[in-house]
Amino acid sequence: MKTPQVTHESTGLLSSRRAAFALVLALLPGLLLPSCRTADVLAPRSKPAHTVKPAEDWTRSSDEGQLDPFVPRVNPLGAAGNQTKIEAAFAGTARKAAKISISSAPMQTFNSLHTFLNSLPDDQDMIAMGIPKSATSGRVAEEERNVSIPVWVYAIKWEEDHDWHIIVGSDPDDGNPVYFNVEISGLPPKSSVDYNTLLGARQDLADVLDNDLPGGSGYWAYEPFPVRVKGSLFYDVSHAPGVVGPGSLKPDTAWEIHPVTDFAWR
Repeated sequence: MKTPQVTHESTGLLSSRRAAFALVLALLPGLLLPSCRTADVLAPRSKPAHTVKPAEDWTRSSDEGQLDPFVPRVNPLGAAGNQTKIEAAFAGTARKAAKISISSAPMQTFNSLHTFLNSLPDDQDMIAMGIPKSATSGRVAEEERNVSIPVWVYAIKWEEDHDWHIIVGSDPDDGNPVYFNVEISGLPPKSSVDYNTLLGARQDLADVLDNDLPGGSGYWAYEPFPVRVKGSLFYDVSHAPGVVGPGSLKPDTAWEIHPVTDFAWR
């Protein structure tokens, strides 16, 4: 049996192949697994600080107590915990059709709350329209808008209809901030095409607040923190402008985002 002879040429070829193979192994994770590459990651956010304030300090709409007797009430302090609150069905009746549905309009993105507020129709013009309060009252043409606005969160309250009522505003460092109301709506029936999106918005709130969700009879006042809110416009004919909200944080308008479709840190 003849023994194979190893030449300098074959040795050099083997070394070259080994070097090439080592190079491929080094590059392979980046070539085959691009999703594993390190991305820019935001620094972890601290849980927003808050103090609990008395419910009587928050002026409510007269229609918020009109509840659907066929929708089970959720106890926000019950043993079932956050998931029960997150999955709570909308229990109100006033303009229910509009509050639990999302406009089909394209998204409009604003760079400031002031710019957004300047784009809204006048309150008196909306009041003069005589929009009905019935449960079947859908959106009017002026409400058929989806918007995205950068804001700061100032206060949140759990309502009996299972909405989270959120007072947002402009930058607290502005010296004279303005305020606006956005509502993370109780859920529509599971058969609704908007169910998953509105459920996602409720989970968004839990994520931003690190699962420390407001509940009970009082409201939570926050050290203002920045978020971007997206959702459909809604004009609340259940109360006059400048009436609803806590103390000096009452918005000057009865316009709202209701329902919120996305709620995230910025």
